[in-house]
Amino acid sequence: MKLESSCCSRILCRLLPICLLVSSRLVVQSCAAERAADFGRRWVRSHPLTLMALVQSNESVSDNDLYSKAGLNTMLAWKDRPAVFDAAARQGIPWHFQLDPRRGPLSEELKSYVSKLFETHPGAEGCLVWDEPKLPEMAELGKVVAWIKETHPQLLVYTSGNPITPTDDPRYHAHLAGITDEHLKKSSPYSYNDYLRDIIERVGPDVLMADVYPFWNPEKIVPEDYLVKRYYLMLATIRQEAIKANLPFWIFVQAYEHPNRCRFPSEADVRMQVYSSLAFGFTGLAYFTYDPMFERSILDRQHRPTELYEHIAKLNAEVGHLGKSLRCLTSTEVVYFPGRQMIHGKTISNPFPAGMKRLSSSPFGRSIVSNLLIPESALLKNAMIGFFKDDLGGRYFMVVNLTHGANRSSLETTMPLTITFPPTIKTIAKLSRETGESEFVAIQKNRLELTLAGGTGELFKIGDANFAGLDESEAGAGQSTR
Repeated sequence: MKLESSCCSRILCRLLPICLLVSSRLVVQSCAAERAADFGRRWVRSHPLTLMALVQSNESVSDNDLYSKAGLNTMLAWKDRPAVFDAAARQGIPWHFQLDPRRGPLSEELKSYVSKLFETHPGAEGCLVWDEPKLPEMAELGKVVAWIKETHPQLLVYTSGNPITPTDDPRYHAHLAGITDEHLKKSSPYSYNDYLRDIIERVGPDVLMADVYPFWNPEKIVPEDYLVKRYYLMLATIRQEAIKANLPFWIFVQAYEHPNRCRFPSEADVRMQVYSSLAFGFTGLAYFTYDPMFERSILDRQHRPTELYEHIAKLNAEVGHLGKSLRCLTSTEVVYFPGRQMIHGKTISNPFPAGMKRLSSSPFGRSIVSNLLIPESALLKNAMIGFFKDDLGGRYFMVVNLTHGANRSSLETTMPLTITFPPTIKTIAKLSRETGESEFVAIQKNRLELTLAGGTGELFKIGDANFAGLDESEAGAGQSTR
């Protein structure tokens, strides 16, 4: 069915609030019959772009409103602790629950546990089932997911997959993981694409989600090598498989340190993760983690805000503004622009990451942008552009300054960029990160001069300033009351 509005039609959008606002079993069962194959896509378009963080402890949320004041609009409850659900209700935000695999396979006991949880604590909007599932678990996981969809059809149901790991990891080799059916025998060695496809086909999530934490301690893995070999490849692979399956896609963002593995992300680091994900088309972000699981996170071990708290609060405000439109757009292309560096007196191009495309191989992108110039030279001074379209054919692009680094602020990693447009592009508009308002931007001689803070992106539209999703009478018709 063709959508007639810039986001989604009023009729389709109103199906979800009907499910959310009623509680009788009779009405819920009738709503289950209406659960569409593209439920996840409709859910994303009828809700604010999801911004959540993993919460484990009562102490971090029980006597304060710091969580919602950080711009987090959904609480991700990792444990079934009443104080966490109560904190979400007190702050006027919904919650998602992580159903732990240790609860066991689908059984009457599990069914009773899950249903009682959702009945006892109102405000649930989603359920993340069995974090980072392995191949042998997926068949049983799929049964749990199917039952939750049938019994609680108003909930968004999903899991979160592993990141890309070294090729000798047995989780991604069928014969070592104990999987022997014909489907996997044909896929040896078992690739990350295979893994994601099996999550989609065997688990049946409403959104495709995974986690990737790129900022390693140098003695473990050189962070720059991880970015070049795995980070962008993973984002590209998730995007590729989700688009094939007509699913929205979400990501976990690193917001923690581990003394033996990961360093504490800087402001520029976190912004780079968030804006690069948005440029790829991700429509849901979960910070790992809110309260400290290892060392510092958004909170410290005394449950006090770390320096990351204010950075993420500011960032979430920006994403909230841009997300009104981004949740209603379709990602079409993602291209990478490597900068340059000086080595032994010679200027060479920075490494080109696995999984990325150049502008020359992007037909849609070339219709909008002719080139992007990075005048400054350094290993981490690179940029990317994500291209989008809306349901009415409107064309968009998000440009991101990928500059970041340990202990680097967004201000000190600011970088100028020059974008050149084809002669056919006469008018562009920008959706302001600061205000959420659209505004026209002047281009001179087919060029746009930008100065972007480190890790930060800007969203533009070609031709007019009518960004999809900003009209609340259309886009807001399907939003749940929060």
